[in-house]
Amino acid sequence: MAKIGGLLDPSLNVPPEYVPLIEKIIRWYDNQIYPVWGLGFFHTTRSAKNANKERTFLKEIGASWQSIGASARADWSSASAFLGLNGYQLFTSNYSYRKKQSLDLPGLSNQYHQLFALRLLDDGSWPDNSIRYDTIVVTGPIDLSFNYRLVNQGVSPNSQLRCDIEAHYFEAGENKIDTATFTLNYADDNWHSYSNQFLVSDRFYFHLIVSFRLIDYPSEVHLDNLLIQHNSDDILREGFFFKAGKSYAPVPLYRKEGWVFSYPLGSSALSVFYAG
Repeated sequence: MAKIGGLLDPSLNVPPEYVPLIEKIIRWYDNQIYPVWGLGFFHTTRSAKNANKERTFLKEIGASWQSIGASARADWSSASAFLGLNGYQLFTSNYSYRKKQSLDLPGLSNQYHQLFALRLLDDGSWPDNSIRYDTIVVTGPIDLSFNYRLVNQGVSPNSQLRCDIEAHYFEAGENKIDTATFTLNYADDNWHSYSNQFLVSDRFYFHLIVSFRLIDYPSEVHLDNLLIQHNSDDILREGFFFKAGKSYAPVPLYRKEGWVFSYPLGSSALSVFYAG
């Protein structure tokens, strides 16, 4: 059955009383071939599909991606590698977000984070602002690495980010614990990287807890690219990343695996924010 300009081909000599029914059937099949193309309303026709494609940022983003040069494209690829994206995917997400927020275009890549980072804020009214990640069945040693920025509030030069590692194991009929603690205090408003290895080699741990907390007031820390590994396998690879129109959703603690936040995510004490 041919269809021209939304009408049945007159050469088919379809009786007029059947035309509305046949048109209805054709529209139904049209909608199956060209499904929803929007969040607020349905794009169910070919013309709407083409118009929607013209309204996206992809053509503009593609031209900008080509204009930034090979060196900048390589930087975007390097910045995106932590989350398993390619450079163009990260550039597209960054460009779209900046355009929607009326920021300068295009943005610059950053080797310490992708788009978003976790912010912990303690101004004295939030006691024990901390986050922690639990997991089970780990063989030592573990490798811990992350990027962070400790923001200098201009009041206390002693603001610190403390990390505590607690690993439970069973030996000689007893439950025992290995622990490690370190603090970071580069309060210079710049991003830094940290990496180290902890716990006893080849020791089996049935419960591992890695926590971060702020020390001294006031202080603010930004975290990203958190990676916990054992035997080169990922236990946690966290970039606090989410696509436009969606929210970051941490895996909540369940049967000793997942995140525990001392305050609700999205509160003034703890939030995921656009880091540039």
